[in-house]
This record gives sequence, structure tokens and C-alpha cells, in this order.
Amino acid sequence: MEPMNVFYRIFHEDLHPLANQKTKTEYLDYFKSNNTSTLIIEGYNRQQLKYCYYEQLLLNVLKQIKRGLHQKMFLFSEGNNNIGKVIQTYQIFLLNYTKIIEENYLSQQDTSLIFQISEQKSNTDIFKIIYKTLDNILVYLEQTFVKHIDPTLTIPYQQRLWFVSKHRNIAKDLQQKFEALNLSEIVKKSICKPLQQIEKNELSGFTYESRAYYATFIKVFDHLLKSEPSPCEEKVYAVLISLNYNTFKIFFFITAIIKGKVKSSHSVKEKLQVYHEYIKKIKTTTVTALYRRNPRLPSLKEQLLLWINEEINFYNKKLEFEELKSFKPSNKKLIKISVPEVSLLTKLLYDTKLVEGPKTELFTFLSSTFSTPKAKIISTESLSNNYYSISESSKRSVKKMLKTMLLQLDRMEGEL
Repeated sequence: MEPMNVFYRIFHEDLHPLANQKTKTEYLDYFKSNNTSTLIIEGYNRQQLKYCYYEQLLLNVLKQIKRGLHQKMFLFSEGNNNIGKVIQTYQIFLLNYTKIIEENYLSQQDTSLIFQISEQKSNTDIFKIIYKTLDNILVYLEQTFVKHIDPTLTIPYQQRLWFVSKHRNIAKDLQQKFEALNLSEIVKKSICKPLQQIEKNELSGFTYESRAYYATFIKVFDHLLKSEPSPCEEKVYAVLISLNYNTFKIFFFITAIIKGKVKSSHSVKEKLQVYHEYIKKIKTTTVTALYRRNPRLPSLKEQLLLWINEEINFYNKKLEFEELKSFKPSNKKLIKISVPEVSLLTKLLYDTKLVEGPKTELFTFLSSTFSTPKAKIISTESLSNNYYSISESSKRSVKKMLKTMLLQLDRMEGEL
């Protein structure tokens, strides 16, 4: 029988600890049939024997599962099949059962004392050893099939305890250092929150990605505070961006700082300059973290750039509106020809090499200097469109205009 089926029987069939009705004699017979020494357990009561029965059963199952997975690894390698799917299926299966135990059979205190078994060997103790066995298999999967595990799934409880034990002191030390810095309380609390979770072992939903992220988080800030004991706010924000610390509080806090600096600028052009300076700073900040603080949210760098670009678009429109509002038609010179004719004359100037340089600059000059009888405001777009699309009527009008100018020129020469 597939060893994993034992867990199905434990949770859904005849091996469920709360429904197991074996007698003391049956437990003793089980140990005798498995050549187990009964000298120690002969004085045990039925409940204690029940615990020893599950302990022995689970030890055997654990050995069989490890051996079976080891064999499957080579079988899959020879058959060129995807062992990753098998490993991830095991992960989901095992995590599902540990979750059932946590939610239905163990209190939070029982889970924190998972390695402590009472003298009574109660049913709670039986669920503890079932939980530990499931967790041992998860540890084996991680250590043996590390390339095939799903990094988005929860890490084994033992591995979480080891991570906390390894990083607790440095997490506590970093909290104290941040509390002493001259930073906003919002930023301090946001940075210290994961450090407190590590110190107190309150890492719910702690995945392989989370573990890798927190390890990088601690390493980077520890290095920062050792090299710069009192870093400026800008430095801390740059590190948060590089770490992809994409919480809502940090995003809104950084955008509030940018808004504050923009607000202190007087003109729209000055405000745009501030935004462009921040775009440069953020773009040149390299993201070093492999994962994000919140995997389901966009990266902090992307969101900040998106927000700043939207602000720039808004102020560009505002600038155009202000320029249009400040425009006074009376300041413009009236030229008694049509817009298409202005464009054609411009084209002739370029084609005869009398004018050189960007056409957009000349269009802007004409737009801001002249108006026509039918167009109080000559847009650069209309000048550009007519420049590249010339009508026959415009050509006739300009020819007539040039002839008139030539006749006038001849008269001027005659008079001289």
C-alpha cells in the first residue's frame, strides 16, 4: 500500500485517533507482531499504548515515504518525466493536513509546544506527532528536491523555527537601531513590523519566497546601518525601493513626500522639474531583491514611476491650459492669407534653402506671432498637416500672390 495512504486513513477512516477503538491487548499484540520490545510499555495504560502505536506507525511510514521518493527521483530521471509536479503535489497534500491539525486539533499554544509530549500521551500528543511527521516529510522534500518545490507554498514548521532562531537577535538589534534614527514613525513601524514578526515568531503564511525575502531584508539593512549608522531619509527610501518593499503605507508615504516638495514649488515648470528629478532617482535605483514584500502587489518602483508619470501628464496639460489662457489675440499680427497658404510659403522657404533648422520651431514661431482672418489661433498641428498636404487651390493662390509681389518688385526697381 502507498505509505501516504496512511494519512488518508488517519484523517478520514479507521486510523483517526479520536475514533480508534483498539483495546489494550490489541495494541500489545501489534507491538509483539512487529518484534517490538514490550518490557518498557507493559506498564502503560491504554491511552499511552495508543500513543506508542501511532509513534511506531508513523516512524515506519516516514521511512517508507523517504525511501519511496528517493526511488521515484531516479525513475523519473530515467523516464524524463517531470518530478517537480510530483513534489509539488506532495507539498500541497502535506500542508493541507498540517492545516487541518492546526485548525481543528491543536491550540496555538499546543502548536508552539509541538515538540513537548505529556506523560499522559493524550490524543493531543498523538496529533502533535502526526503533525511532526508531516512536517518532517516537508523538510525532506526541501532538502532533497529543493529545485522542484513550489516557492509560493508555506515552509515546514521546523524550518520556520530555525529561521527565527537564526535571525531573532539581529532582528531585535535592528529594531533598536531604527528606533534611534530620525525617521518618520510611519517608516519606522513599517520597517520594524517584519523584524518584530521574526523576533516573536509570528510569521503566518511564511513561504519559501517570504524566507528568502526576509533574509535579504535583514542582510541589506544590517549592512546599511553598519556602514552608515545614521542614514538620511532619502537613503532609506532608496533601500526600500531596491528591496521592493511594496506596502501601501510606504507607497503613500513616499508619494506624500514628493507632493510636499512639489507643493513648495511656485510655477508649474518648477513642479515638473521636481517630478523629473524624482523619476531620475527612482529609475537609477536598482532593484536587488529577488522577491517582493507583498507578492500579490506590483513592485514599489513600478508603482512610483507610474504615479509620477501620471502627475507629469496632469501638469503638462495644466501648463498648456495656462499658456492658452494667457494668450492675447491682440498681440498677434494679422496676415491676410489662409493657414494652408502660410504652410505653403513655409515649405518654399525650406525647399529653396532660405530657412534651415527644425520645422517645429518655425511652426511654433508662426503660431505664436500671426493670426489669419479665419483663424485667430493658428495651431502648430494645422501648419504641419498643410505643410505635407498641399492643395491645388493653395498653389494657385500663392502663385498669384508671388506674381503680385514680383510686379511690385519691378516697380520698386523702376523707381530706384
